[in-house]
Amino acid sequence: IKRRVRAETNEEKLVEEAIVEEETAKTEENETAQKEEIAKEEITVEVATEANEEKSAEEETTTVEETVTAEERDADAEETAAATETAETAETAEKEAAKIPSYLTDNEKISMV
Repeated sequence: IKRRVRAETNEEKLVEEAIVEEETAKTEENETAQKEEIAKEEITVEVATEANEEKSAEEETTTVEETVTAEERDADAEETAAATETAETAETAEKEAAKIPSYLTDNEKISMV
């Protein structure tokens, strides 16, 4: 009877050990799966962050290019305005010079201006 009780006890211990080992294996599998999921999420976040940084850099470059283009446009407009003003001044001077009679001497012409 004692042998039978010991055998049953040993058998129960073996079953309990098998159950514990199985639960441990499941726990380890779950932990591994969780670690893999966390790693995937970290990679996704890293990729998204890099994409955002690249997009920001592109937007910043575009903004700088737009600013430079606007400055160039402003400079061109100023040059055009200055050239137009100079041409108008020259044209006005020519018209005024045309009003001075040609028979006058240079000194008389200067005094009229």
